[in-house]
This record gives sequence, C-alpha cells and structure tokens, in this order.
Amino acid sequence: MNVLLLVADDLNSWMLDDADRYAGKVVAPNLRKLAASGVNFTRAYTAAPVCSPSRTAFFSGVAPWKSGIYNNAQTINKSEVLNQDDVLSLAGLFKKSGYDTFGYGKITHGWDQKEHWDEKVGHKRDPAPPGASLAGLSGGEQDWGVIHLAEKQMNDTAGADKAIAVLEKQHDKPFFLAYGTFNPHMPWYVPQKYFDIVPPGPDRPSRTEGGRPG
Repeated sequence: MNVLLLVADDLNSWMLDDADRYAGKVVAPNLRKLAASGVNFTRAYTAAPVCSPSRTAFFSGVAPWKSGIYNNAQTINKSEVLNQDDVLSLAGLFKKSGYDTFGYGKITHGWDQKEHWDEKVGHKRDPAPPGASLAGLSGGEQDWGVIHLAEKQMNDTAGADKAIAVLEKQHDKPFFLAYGTFNPHMPWYVPQKYFDIVPPGPDRPSRTEGGRPG
C-alpha cells in the first residue's frame, strides 16, 4: 500500500467544525472534503510547540525530553540519542520495508537522514515582497500582504508539483511520499486573489492605493 503524508505548517483544525466561530471565515473546501472522507483525531497533540522539536519527534518517534531537542536553534545532529543506530526516521522505516521514499517541501526541518530518501527536496521561503513590511503593524514573521509572485512561482507550488509528479507516474515498488507546505506559516504573503475572497468590511481593513493593507 502506498502512503501519502501531507503536512501544512501552522494549520489549525478550527475550519473543520461548523459550530466553531472560525468555520465561516476559513475557505478550505478540499480540506473539509478530505476530513469528511476519513477519520478525524480530535485529541491529537504535538510533542513540542515549535517547528523543529515537534517535527523531529514525529519523524523519529523520540520525545524532546529524550532527544534534547527543544527549540529551532539547536543542531539536531548533535543529539546523541538521535544518532544511535536503532533510531530510524519515518522515511527510514519505510525504506527498510522495501518502499521508495520521496519528500518535498517543509517536512523534517533539519533531521533529514538523507540516506533514507530516494529523493528529498526541502523548502525555501518565498522572497518578501518589495517594500516589506507591508501591514504597517509589525515586521518580520508578523507581516502580511500581497506577494509579488504568481502562485505558480511560489515554492509551495513547486513542491506540490513534484509530489503530484510522483503520484502520477508508474511505480514498481510501493512508495512513501511526504509533502509539506510552508503556508500558512507567517508571514502571510499570498496572491491578491486570496484577499479578494473576503471583501473589506468591519472584520477586515480596507487596502490603500499602494496595495498595502490599510
């Protein structure tokens, strides 16, 4: 059986509950269809509240209090626990079981074990739009506004295209395919069409002539 793992950075589950106050504000029909067709785990918790430790724990099966990886600034390869021979990545487990393994986008965040992937292409951030910060509220990761790239030029699209190509070709062996989007991780730089979904109103500021959020 082939295995497809999809990871969306910073995506919450609020959109899946029609009774939730966010449900009418998040437009995600395909994710709702996916949720409706399978099993939803409503009490699933992350091992750590930041990227690298949580992803390392997920892909290694080793908790942060055992691996010593607690924050994004740490060098994962210096963990003595994770360097033990009996610690396999999720991709390594599939590889050992006879699978071809493919990974694209933001998946492991540093703990790659590259020998366990037949092909692994990590994520690169899209460049910030000219003139950033755009929101006029704060800079860095808290910024938001219209990106200067077409959606087909964004790195998330490139990763998705690579994953789709794997799904569409014929395989002689079962495969494990992981694809991770960077978005909706901050900063929220996205094409204009996504801002146009929700018109300006009491819950959303208008936009200035220069294309920046007002």
